[in-house]
Amino acid sequence: MWVNAFLKFLVFYYSGFCKQKTKNFKKVFTLNLQKKFTVPTHLDKINTPLHYPALL
Repeated sequence: MWVNAFLKFLVFYYSGFCKQKTKNFKKVFTLNLQKKFTVPTHLDKINTPLHYPALL
């Protein structure tokens, strides 16, 4: 479960440094992550960037 959150955090964190270059890449990459690592729990609904530091 924490792997999913960590991967999403990496994408979010990296996009903060290179917003212009990663706008489209971030969208495609996060969609792929959701397809591969979707976990049907209520935790996915609260996994926002604000919650990631607590998970790490």
